[in-house]
Amino acid sequence: MKIINNLVRAVTVKLEKFSELEKKIGTIIAKHTAVKQEREKFEARFADKNKESQEAKKQLEKLLKERDVLKRKLDGILEKFESLDSF
Repeated sequence: MKIINNLVRAVTVKLEKFSELEKKIGTIIAKHTAVKQEREKFEARFADKNKESQEAKKQLEKLLKERDVLKRKLDGILEKFESLDSF
């Protein structure tokens, strides 16, 4: 009978340890899932910010080109005024 009681206790201890391990694995999986979801949110925000940055760069390039066109036109007008002085 003593052998059976010892076996029952050993099995009970093993089952308790297995149960603890199961809980720890569940906690790890839950944390992993939360971190994965957070990473996905950050990746989406990064993609949005990257897209905004690209759009801002394009807008800046457009504005710089427009500025250059206006500068050339203004330079042309100033040259015409300067040529009036020589008459």
